[in-house]
Amino acid sequence: MPDSVDVLVVEPTVVAAPSRAVRPAGSPVARRVIIGVAMGWLVLALALPFASVFVAAFADGVPAFIAALTEPAALHAAYLTALGVALAVAFNVVFGILAAWAVTRTTLPGRGLIAALLDLPIAVSPVIAGLMFVLLFGRQG
Repeated sequence: MPDSVDVLVVEPTVVAAPSRAVRPAGSPVARRVIIGVAMGWLVLALALPFASVFVAAFADGVPAFIAALTEPAALHAAYLTALGVALAVAFNVVFGILAAWAVTRTTLPGRGLIAALLDLPIAVSPVIAGLMFVLLFGRQG
């Protein structure tokens, strides 16, 4: 039986990053044009509808806006919205943790199907889902 044990110590190696910066392909002018088009689209798709709603909300003045917010129907709508948000968050937290645990930590049969069903809302556009409901139930619901 040997009296001593040899220990092999391995030092970690550090790989240096490349010294020059990597530049994206394409000309700076084309990049600026593409960014300008994207920003223009954002203004058209987001800022203009928001501004239109804002102008319409204050068309009769601030006192009329505040009076509309303090009506019983508006307060009830705000209450129902807050209640819906609270219930949806609680349900999604519980369901999300259970589903994540079931998909990642177990060997359930049909685990792939569960993962596919969880990915379905990301893959299917809400517009397509809405159209599906209209086609299923008709315009009158």
